[in-house]
Order: sequence, then C-alpha cells, then structure tokens
Amino acid sequence: MIRIENLYFKYNDTFGLHDVNLRIESGEVVTLLGPNGSGKTTLLKCIYAILKPKSGCIYLDGKKLDEFTQFELAKTIGGVPQDHYLTFPYKVIDIVVIGRTPYLSIFSSPSRQDYEDAKKVLDDLGILWLAERPYTQVSGGERQLVFISRALMQNPKALLLDEPTMHLDLKNRVKVLNAIKKVAMEKNLTVLMTLHEPNDAIMFSDKIALMKEGRIIDYGHPNAVVNEVNLRKMYEMSFNILRQDNTKVVVYQA
Repeated sequence: MIRIENLYFKYNDTFGLHDVNLRIESGEVVTLLGPNGSGKTTLLKCIYAILKPKSGCIYLDGKKLDEFTQFELAKTIGGVPQDHYLTFPYKVIDIVVIGRTPYLSIFSSPSRQDYEDAKKVLDDLGILWLAERPYTQVSGGERQLVFISRALMQNPKALLLDEPTMHLDLKNRVKVLNAIKKVAMEKNLTVLMTLHEPNDAIMFSDKIALMKEGRIIDYGHPNAVVNEVNLRKMYEMSFNILRQDNTKVVVYQA
C-alpha cells in the first residue's frame, strides 16, 4: 500500500507538486492522468526516492520512505522509466536477470535459479520466445514488456510505470496494458502508472488521479472522475464523452 500525505516538491523556485494526497491499496492499478508538466513523473520520482520532497510524507506499507535503505526500497518497488538507454546488444534474458541485483552480494553472480525465474517471468508476460534475442532487436511494445519483466524480478510489492505505452501503436498499447493489469491481479501488486490517453486510463485502471499544475484535482473510480468538466479543467479544451452500458469513450472536439 502507498500512502502520500501533504506532499510538496520544488524545482528551484517553482512548485512541481503542491499538497498531494493519495492512497493506493494493494492490488490496485492506479493511473496518474494529466497534461505534460502536470507533475506525474515528478510524483513517481518522489515515491522512488530519486527526488526528495520539500515537505510531506510518503509511506510504503505504513513505513516512511526515508526509513528504507536503498536495497530495501529496490526490493519493495520496481520501476520502469519513460526512456531506456541501452545500446549494447545484451540478450533479453540477461536484462531481465539484472532485476535480481538487490538480492546479490557485491561479489556474487546470478544463479541458475535466477535465470529460471527470469524465464518464468518472461513466460508469464508472453515473451519467453524473446529470451535469447538481442535487446536491440525487439520492438517498442516488446521492449516495454522486457523492462516490466526486469522490474518483476525484483519481487516488488509495487510497480511504478512512467508512460509505459509511450510511442506504441494501438495494438501494442493494449498488449502492454493488458499485461500490466494481468500481473497486478495475479501477484496482488500495487501499480501506479502515468498515461496521457484518457481512454486507456478508463479501460485499464481501478482508479484514476487527475493532475494539473502539480495538484491532484480529482481521484476515484474512472467513471466518477473522467467527465467533461474535469477534462476541460485539465486540458483547457472541450470534450464529449460517449456512454453505452458501463463503457465510456472520450472524444475531443477540435
């Protein structure tokens, strides 16, 4: 469980986050939805201890974030950033095994069991066939699933995913988001991810936090918070929402 209380963060003289409060239960998939510069990535970096808040508290399973050691945090939270900068053609299986690093001593190497566990994770996400392929030769959607696999090798309680569908076409967006939803359900993982596309957030989230200018302006079930008023407030443009049964589709007005 992730709990955030009265969180403030400043970039020099500018607030990146302003009085953020959020509670995410175990097994929930929660999406941070909002325009560029709204504070979504900044919030993830604060939770992952890359950035230090000016004030406020972050709790992981009731324990303050600043009480975690680096290795304890790596065993608790797995992260997948927006961009990946690997140029050497490592095999996919080797990249996934890197996720076991928090459990290895400084002079030890991954074991045969670590590699078997990596294959199991790849198989769970439907990409075991990529295990021996060079990382530099996989598609964008496959690459995201590889890095999610690496994060899962940390055996975390929570996953932080920053724009996991960035640059992906519709088919690969659905593939990646389905995999995230599936693994959260099967492993009872808490998932906090950032997205730009409202329809993706509606389809694959248990809850959505709407963000603008470093603040959370609404939080709750997708059907409750994704509406014309909130979307207009966030993006400063007009939207129509089509409703059929329990399904919503967001359509913007040019």
